[in-house]
Amino acid sequence: MIQYIPKINTIILCMLILLPAAAFPLEYQAGIMLDQQLTLENNYFNSITGNFNQSDPFHIITISPDLHVSEGNLFSLYLLADLTWDHTWNEEDTDELSAEFANAYVSLRKFDLISDIGIQSFRLGRGYIMAGNEPGITAQYQFTRKLSGKLEAAEIIHISPILSTTIDYQIGFLEKLSIFGAWFHDNDNGFADMLNYQDQVLLNQWLYSRNRTLWLLDQTDLLNFSNSKGDLFWYGLSGDIFLGDFFLSGIMILETGSGTVTLEYPHRDWEFTVSSYLIDMDLTYTMNNSFSAGTFLFITGGTDARQKNFNTFIAPMPQNNRTAIFFSPRFSNQIEEDFLSKGGIYWAGVIAPGIKIQYDPSENWQTAFTLATFFPEDKPAKERNWYGWEADFDVSYTLHNNYTLFCESGWFQHGNFYEYQGKTPDPATRFTIGINAFF
Repeated sequence: MIQYIPKINTIILCMLILLPAAAFPLEYQAGIMLDQQLTLENNYFNSITGNFNQSDPFHIITISPDLHVSEGNLFSLYLLADLTWDHTWNEEDTDELSAEFANAYVSLRKFDLISDIGIQSFRLGRGYIMAGNEPGITAQYQFTRKLSGKLEAAEIIHISPILSTTIDYQIGFLEKLSIFGAWFHDNDNGFADMLNYQDQVLLNQWLYSRNRTLWLLDQTDLLNFSNSKGDLFWYGLSGDIFLGDFFLSGIMILETGSGTVTLEYPHRDWEFTVSSYLIDMDLTYTMNNSFSAGTFLFITGGTDARQKNFNTFIAPMPQNNRTAIFFSPRFSNQIEEDFLSKGGIYWAGVIAPGIKIQYDPSENWQTAFTLATFFPEDKPAKERNWYGWEADFDVSYTLHNNYTLFCESGWFQHGNFYEYQGKTPDPATRFTIGINAFF
């Protein structure tokens, strides 16, 4: 993303030169945010040893200054920079110091049309397709008081385009129905990189068990893909609606696609297709301003069991916050950003029912508890039919509306899916403490 900073700087400089000639007085608002967190992770997947024995304590400090300039309702400029220091106690890693624009965009309004141009936040398919701050364009048009449309286009990973269109219908307060579609084209060898990096042993065993002549390789051999091309398409519905005292929120996505990856040795081109789906449903009951409880169901899987077909939900830079450990890219050793990733975490997909409880004793205190269990959607064998279960507990305290202290903890107990020679890995744990401050 840093490669775009010189271009953004030039655009912003030109704009600031022209702003004094604006017809309306300009309004300025500036601020700064500090985020500091210390995280301890234990028994995550280690791609080097092939075991769940990775332990990573790390400390992240982020300072984010921002500037907002507006001219009435016609024009606004928003800048947000992230200055980040990432310190780790892992001997194999080194400290990282980075600076980049998280947001740098211009917003223009013309009648019922609003356009944002520049580095901005994108959350396609509620983040299950793509979530990140990338250079792009967003155009939103208000057809009627309740009906609106949005077009979003961005360049992600490095030079791969992604395009999305959405139609929203506002039913009432907090109630909305949406229909959307998205397209992604791999210009960065993203499919090859994904296959090269992510749990190749499990992938090769899975493919080998479905078609022993497809690879002509032993189950334990690793693969090396040199390049790839392909397209992914998503079609979906989402909605939020009240059902009496309950609030139902959900999204359903169908995914199709195709492409080609080149296997370096033995040399061959492999044509593949993608056919999968994703469902996320959430039902919440709010008893009062302090207490709410609900249940959720998250599912990803395949819709076509033919050979040479990926029956897993693949997306560029997805984000899933249902649980802190199992759905974290770090737990399954997937690259965290700028990468094609398995939104279902594993090639066998996932079925994850769970419950969540929110209790806020006062305006300052907030607590949340989540309990979930996980099953493969495409069970590889009868004796490997359960990923495990996870419990998360979060608590935060806000002081003077500007300072928030928080503590997050998680515990994941492995199921028989990870069993090896009659043993399952030790539980994976995650513990985070930190502070957010706004000035």
